[in-house]
Amino acid sequence: MLNEKDISIMMHDLDEALKDSADKQAVYENLSDLKKTRLAAEENKVDGGSESRRARIALDSEPYREFLKGLCAAREMFLGARARCVYAQKRVDVWQTLMANRREEIKKGL
Repeated sequence: MLNEKDISIMMHDLDEALKDSADKQAVYENLSDLKKTRLAAEENKVDGGSESRRARIALDSEPYREFLKGLCAAREMFLGARARCVYAQKRVDVWQTLMANRREEIKKGL
């Protein structure tokens, strides 16, 4: 059976996981929102040519590729944080179920 310290740690872990997940989600979403802006900025650096040519060159530019790598890293961090959040919530759910079952046992005099 869990003691009060274990429950406190479990709730703290859940709280930290929620905060971390929210922070990482905000970073990922902000970067994702900048994707078109960054591509347009790279397109504007290309002199002459058709719009499709400028877009191709911009998509292949080193700064845009680096931006995409950062975006992928931010998404990976967010998904990892969200998984930790789900895990922490499942631990709390199990504890709540155990406590509910124990209350029922006490009601029935078991």
